[in-house]
Amino acid sequence: MIAEAAAAGIVGVKVYPQGVTTNSASGVANLDDFFPVFEAMEKHDLVLNLHGEVPDVDVMNAEEAFLPTLKRVHEHFPNLRIVLEHCSTAAALEAVRSCGPSVAATITAHHLYLTIDDTTDPLAFCKPIAKTPQDQNALLKAACGDNSKFFFGSDSAPHPTSSKQAETPAAGVYTQSFATQYVLKAFEDAMEQGMISEADVTQKRLENFLSRSGRKFYKLPEEAGNGNKIVLERKGEIIPPTIKSEDGSVEVALSRGGESVFTLRWIN
Repeated sequence: MIAEAAAAGIVGVKVYPQGVTTNSASGVANLDDFFPVFEAMEKHDLVLNLHGEVPDVDVMNAEEAFLPTLKRVHEHFPNLRIVLEHCSTAAALEAVRSCGPSVAATITAHHLYLTIDDTTDPLAFCKPIAKTPQDQNALLKAACGDNSKFFFGSDSAPHPTSSKQAETPAAGVYTQSFATQYVLKAFEDAMEQGMISEADVTQKRLENFLSRSGRKFYKLPEEAGNGNKIVLERKGEIIPPTIKSEDGSVEVALSRGGESVFTLRWIN
C-alpha cells in the first residue's frame, strides 16, 4: 500500500490518535500496531504527519504526554521524516530540537496569538488547545527564529458557523483566507507586547517560516514553478466576520473578524 502511494505521488500520511480532535473517533489507538507501515514509509521516503496528543489526558497536558511517543518512533525509524503538526507547547519545540534532522514541526498562525484565556470564545477553540503565555512566547520565538525545523502549517478548519456555535463547539480555527496576514498580525501584536523585537522579523525569516523551510523538508524545488511572489501592503483591509460559499449554503466564521490586516497580492 505504501509503495503504491509513493509511486502515485503521495508525499505524506497523517496519523490522528483516537478521540483527540474533531472526527478522530476512528483514529489510531496504538501506534505500535503501525510500525510496519512506518518502516515502509521510511523505505519509500514518505513523511509521517503526526497529531501529537494522547487521548484521555487533560487538554493542557495531552501534547506533552505524547512527546515520549514521538521520540520512540524517531528512535525506531531514524530516517523516517516526521512532522509534529501544530505544536502548541514549549515542551514540544524542545522535543523536536532534541531529535535528528528528520524530525520537524509546524506552527499555526492561531497558536501564535491565542492562549488558554482566549478559548472561552468558541472561534478560538481548537485541538491542540492554545496553552500558556509562556508557550505562546516560545512558539513566537521559534517561528521567527533561524531553526529550519519549524515552519508554518495552517491547520485551518472551516467548520460551519453553526458547528462553532453549538453547545460543544467543533475544534478548529479558520484562518486560511488570511493565513499569511494572521502570522504577521501575531508578530505585530508580539512586538507591541515586547515578546519579540522588530529585528527578529526579517524578510528572510518570514520567507523561511512561511515557505522555504517547509519546501526544503518536503524536498520540493527551492522556487515554485511559476516564480510568483507576494506583496503585503497596508490598505485598510478588514477581516470579515464570516464568509459564505458561492451558493450561500455554508457560512464559516473567521478568527479575529473585524480586525485590520495587510492586503496580500501576487506578482510574477
